[in-house]
Order: sequence, then structure tokens, then C-alpha cells
Amino acid sequence: LCMTNPDVIEIVTKALLDQIAKEPSTKNFNIAQMDNTGYCTCEACAAIDAREGSHAGATLTFVNAVAERIEKTHPDVLISTYAYQYTRKPPKTLHARRNVMIQLCSIECCDFHAIDDRSCPRNRIFCADMDGWNKKADTIFIWHYNTNFHGYMLPFPNLRAIGKSVRYFERNKGRGVFMQAAGNGFSTELSDLRNYVMSRCLWKPGRDSWKEAQEFCRLQYGEAAAPILDYLKYYYRLVDAAGVHPGCFATESALCINPESARRIFAYFEQALALAQSDEVRARVEKA
Repeated sequence: LCMTNPDVIEIVTKALLDQIAKEPSTKNFNIAQMDNTGYCTCEACAAIDAREGSHAGATLTFVNAVAERIEKTHPDVLISTYAYQYTRKPPKTLHARRNVMIQLCSIECCDFHAIDDRSCPRNRIFCADMDGWNKKADTIFIWHYNTNFHGYMLPFPNLRAIGKSVRYFERNKGRGVFMQAAGNGFSTELSDLRNYVMSRCLWKPGRDSWKEAQEFCRLQYGEAAAPILDYLKYYYRLVDAAGVHPGCFATESALCINPESARRIFAYFEQALALAQSDEVRARVEKA
């Protein structure tokens, strides 16, 4: 869609007003780009983007225009939009209106390291964008990633980082955090463990997610917990020593998965199965 076409602004405003009328109790409506790189390149949109040094320029101009119209009759409604991929970099001069919420997405980030780990080159860039949006918007919501879209069954080594990242978001105007995991799967890699850790850290920012993970393992796997904990310690040391920065599309090689590491990992779970003393614990270990 063209972000500077006045007809588009009016069409979207009317559609949004119709939606508000259907959902009067809803106070947050999303106007945002599609999940692709199909932004408008017309002369007017391109000029704004060039001036602002970001494709967020034309998009935020458009969202602000709609939000201004909505505010006249619905001042308590927030209009949210993404800062995602080509719009993640904040604009140079534009500010989000009071009733616009920026939903900042971390899809390019490294998930092994905490978002505010300045030793991580991928995450340093995100923090710079976060600092920029803090100056451009009153309200920020975070879209954070907690699964591997390349393969739901592959290890996703973020259990040490979750707590620190949530704490960072909370300290930087984070009104809320959406932790996107494998929402369309029920038996993905350590999903029970990760859901527990995410929930605990979201409920009380500042919790140590690694300690929460250890607690879950002891409670969930009982007498079989020790080998699973040994696996986690081994694997996280392996990734750390490799100096890699895996994200949510990491391949096997980027995750240090090879015949040798796979055999060793499988051995930890065989040990855990051998220690299980009840059908309940054995079923939990088998799922893990």
C-alpha cells in the first residue's frame, strides 16, 4: 500500500472506526506492514524514507495520520504498528503520536546472548534501535522470539538469556512483551521447560531464567533430572565456546549440532530414561 496516498489514509481510518464500533472494549488496534519486504517505493514515500534514513519514515507518517483522525472520537484507543525488519530503525525526525504504540521486533537478534549483552554484535544493533525508539515513542511493546523457525525440534539455547532480556525490555519502556514460541506445535524442543521459564520471567521481571530452568527440571523430571541438567550445561558450554550467535532461523551447524554432539546429547537422555521410576516421569523424559 502507498503510505502517502490520501485515499488510503481515509479508507484505513474508516475501516478502523468500523472495527472499533464492533469491538468497543478493545483499546489497542494494529495497523502494520505485511510480513514481507513489499514497502511502497513511489516518489512521495521514497522521499520521506530518504529524509528519515529509514523505511519507518513513510510508515510512521501514515500511522500518525490515521491515529490523529481516530483520536478525535476515541482518545483512549492506542494504534500500534511494527518496527520490524525494514522499519526497525527509528526515523531521524519523526515522533510517534501520543496514541501510537511501537511494537519493536527482535527477529534479527542473537538468542543465545541477552539482548543487552554488549559483547554480542547482533544485539548491539538492536539496543541502538531501542535507544532511538525510546526517544521517538511514549509506548513500546516488544515482539521477542523463542523458537527456531528453521526446525522446531532443534535446540534453542536461550534459557540463560530470557530473564536478562525481559528485564532489559522492562527497563526500556517495555509496556509488554510478546514471547513468540512454537505456537502451532505442542511437542517442540523443551517446550514445557521454556514456557515455564518465559512465564516466570514475564510475571516478575528480574528473575534469573537459568535458575528457573533448573528448578523446573528438578520438579518436572524428579529422579531423572540430573542428566537433563547435565545436558543443558554441556550444550550451553558448547555453544559458548564456539562463539556463535544463533537466532530464530539457525541451522544445525550454527547450533553446534554434528554427529559427535548429537550422540553425546542423546546419551544424556538415555541416562534420564534409565533413571525414571514411574510412567509419569518416563513420559515427561520421553517428550523432552
